[in-house]
Amino acid sequence: MVFDLISFLAGILAGGLICGLAGVLYRLEGTADMQERLLKIRREIDRIDPKMSLGQPDVETSAKMKELREQLEVINAEIRRMYQKASR
Repeated sequence: MVFDLISFLAGILAGGLICGLAGVLYRLEGTADMQERLLKIRREIDRIDPKMSLGQPDVETSAKMKELREQLEVINAEIRRMYQKASR
């Protein structure tokens, strides 16, 4: 009987631990996705940047840079929200 009670409590503790670890992994996955998006945008900016420094950028390049800046703002807002949730 005592062994059954100890086994039951150990199972509850193990379930709680697994649930906590799953939550941590979920948050890390979201952070990794965001970092991947940032890296992709930075690569695009680096690819476009030499065109900007050579002279007057064309309309397409200017539009692409504006779009990339907007995407960076969205990602920065998401990061701020994540830090606000973490600080609560």
